[in-house]
Amino acid sequence: MDMPRRRPPLRWTVALAKRRFSELLRAARHGPQPVYDRDQLVAVVVGAEDFRELTAARQETAHRSLGEAFADLRAICAQEGYVLALPERATRGNAFAADADEHPG
Repeated sequence: MDMPRRRPPLRWTVALAKRRFSELLRAARHGPQPVYDRDQLVAVVVGAEDFRELTAARQETAHRSLGEAFADLRAICAQEGYVLALPERATRGNAFAADADEHPG
């Protein structure tokens, strides 16, 4: 006789996760499973494939400098033929200069 499968709870508590750990792991194969303790998020259980993807993405971006990111952006812009249109500079007044004239040091 087949037992009906329980649907994973919408909200895992620490106590429920401990009692139904195998079910929590099965549910994690289909997406992240947040675990709460007194309405505070304390953990998220993820499947192995999600973990591999997250780790790879983190390693890929962890050692990248801002200069490298801008170099990539310049390459993409060149590839797409994009040119950033810069507005002409306008001379504007300096509010600090006027204030310094009124209150000399």
